[in-house]
Amino acid sequence: MALPPPAKDQAYCKVSAMEAGLIEIPLAIFLTEVDNPDPLTGEKDLVPSLSFLLHHSQNSKKFIFDLGIRKDFEKYPPSVVENWIKVFFPCQVPEDPVDSLVKGGYGPDDIDYICLSHLHFDHVGDPSLFPKSTFLVRAEGKPFLIPGYPADPNAGYVSDLLLLDRTQFLDTSKWPPLGPFPYTLDFYGDGSLYIIDAAGHVAGHVNLVTRTSPDRGWILLGGVSS
Repeated sequence: MALPPPAKDQAYCKVSAMEAGLIEIPLAIFLTEVDNPDPLTGEKDLVPSLSFLLHHSQNSKKFIFDLGIRKDFEKYPPSVVENWIKVFFPCQVPEDPVDSLVKGGYGPDDIDYICLSHLHFDHVGDPSLFPKSTFLVRAEGKPFLIPGYPADPNAGYVSDLLLLDRTQFLDTSKWPPLGPFPYTLDFYGDGSLYIIDAAGHVAGHVNLVTRTSPDRGWILLGGVSS
């Protein structure tokens, strides 16, 4: 099933990748054949944790997909720092999305929307740096924050990660299909940007599909869909 053709004067999004930290990942996690499949002692690779800025071609709205890793990652819940970052996924964050935005002439206050593909630590960054943005998270992600850390000292998610008055928890169950995707949200209502139900990696996961030109250009931003 094909994606829809462009309309007359079709709106689209200009997409820019932004630095959002680096993370060491055991090769055994994403390769089927490695010399040492043990995630603790096997080979690791340093990979980027990316954030994406989508600038609408007509209404000038600015939309970010994922925030990567926060610079002060030691402030993630202790269970994340001690059990994941120190053991499996060492991190370094020379630049975060705010640094990238400033280089491009923008600031956090210029961002209208931030969509998180899911709530794992290497994708949520530090939402507090964006005090004027509306956050978009799939509804299935909300239970991870309740009660959350510190009420639950073993939780992997901070209870106040997202301010409820600036967060839309998306119910995908009634979204219509688009091409090969069974549940999608035409976010701006003009066919330029779609949020895609992408269950599979973790509860509450979404992808984005956006037009990158007024003709037939598209890009899929897949988070970590498996």
